[in-house]
Amino acid sequence: MGAVPKRLGLIDNLECEPMEVIDSVIFGFSHAVTFSNLMFTVAGVTLGSLVGVLPGIGPLGAMSLLLGVTFGMTPTQSTV
Repeated sequence: MGAVPKRLGLIDNLECEPMEVIDSVIFGFSHAVTFSNLMFTVAGVTLGSLVGVLPGIGPLGAMSLLLGVTFGMTPTQSTV
């Protein structure tokens, strides 16, 4: 029986300080929670609900119909 190799977790492979990771997460949330991004989120939920109640159009069809709306947005706005 050979020695079992130690499994490395995410923290073991981390090449930066844990505080840098926390700072990056806070930075990401600060961009996601701006007023314009929250308004795009509200608009997306509203449009998704309106298209979702149409008979015969499932989630895939709704995403396909509303995908064209995201082309004029910034990457952050279209992802949020």
